[in-house]
Parts: sequence; C-alpha cells; structure tokens
Amino acid sequence: MSLKVLVVEPDAASLAGIEQLLRRRRFLVFGCENSYTTSQLLTQQSIDVVVGDFLDDSRLCCDSFIAQIRATLEWTPIIALLNSFQAKHKVQYFRNGVTNYIHKPFYTTELIAQIKSVYQQQLDFRNYLQLKPDHGEEKLFPVEVKLCPRELSVAGLVARGLSNAEIAQQLSLSKRTVESYLQHIFYKCNLRNRTEITRWFLEHRQDQALPKT
Repeated sequence: MSLKVLVVEPDAASLAGIEQLLRRRRFLVFGCENSYTTSQLLTQQSIDVVVGDFLDDSRLCCDSFIAQIRATLEWTPIIALLNSFQAKHKVQYFRNGVTNYIHKPFYTTELIAQIKSVYQQQLDFRNYLQLKPDHGEEKLFPVEVKLCPRELSVAGLVARGLSNAEIAQQLSLSKRTVESYLQHIFYKCNLRNRTEITRWFLEHRQDQALPKT
C-alpha cells in the first residue's frame, strides 16, 4: 500500500520538486501551496504523513496553520521543512504539534527515511493503544520501558525545553547523535513528539530529578 503524503510548500517550484521525488519512490502525493487549499484537501482525503514548510512571509502562519492540520489529523505525523531562520524556532514547532523536522536543503534519502520512520512510530503507537486493556484513567504511555542512561539524560533535557543543539552542548555530543537518541526514545516509548517525551518523563520518571542546565 502506498503511503498518502501531503506536501505543503508555498514555493511552486519547490513543491513540484518534492512531489516528483516522492512519486518516484511510489508515494501517493498531494501538494498544496497554502492553508486554504490544504483545508479543502483535508476534507476530501485521508493522509498518512504531512511534510511541509509552514511559515511564510504572508501566506502561511506556523501556529495557526499547524494547529489547523493537527485539529483535523490528530494522529498523523507532521514533518516540518525548516530553513536556517525557522530552525531557530524548533521548540515552537514541536509545541504546536510537529512530530519531527528536516533542515533545508535536504537529501532525498533523508526525507524518505523520515517519512517511513514517523509513520511506523505512529502505527506502532496506535497498535499499542488498541492492544492496551481498558483500565479507566490509566495513563496511555508505556511504563516499563528500558532506556539507557544517555537516553534518559536526553529525555530529561527535552523535558526542560532544551533544543537539540543545547542538549548536544550540555552532554558533549554531536547534534546528529542527539537526534539519534531521540529517535530511539520515540520508538521505545511509543511517543510522537517532544511534548509527549516531556509528559512521559514527568509522569513515569518522577523518581529521577531533571538534569541541571
């Protein structure tokens, strides 16, 4: 089954390029340039993954636009395409419901890997919820998860609101290594974004003090 990918990109040339490379990899792609066409499409199509540049000088507003998508697609992973300016506001994106991000310019293999990864994480999480017995107010996040000490440190710093670059500096790691640890945490704990990492850490690691910054 081909994954249905919604691509949001205000630049027509960039949108056409992303659509082309995804179709070559046999994704079913829907392209939109603004919030209006996106809202129309979301009423007509089910979407598996959203990929997009959500911040533009006039046509797209990060907060309201992502909130609009998230309100319609509660469980659908959202990957933000960030330029150098937008990358300074990654925390804002995560707080608004973005699952992950890629810096522009990016490699085709990087985007494909991200799409498959976030979709599989979302699928695993939903399967977990379906298999989970109903115990009333029991919390949804898994409790018995074995993270290595470094993964716990990264999760704790995420809970403090630190960016990947700040975590890398704090733990004397490369930014890529921090991103790798985050992917492990997302997968092991069935989490979708940094907000859920924070909730999971505070709810299930209360015996551990948050790392000092």
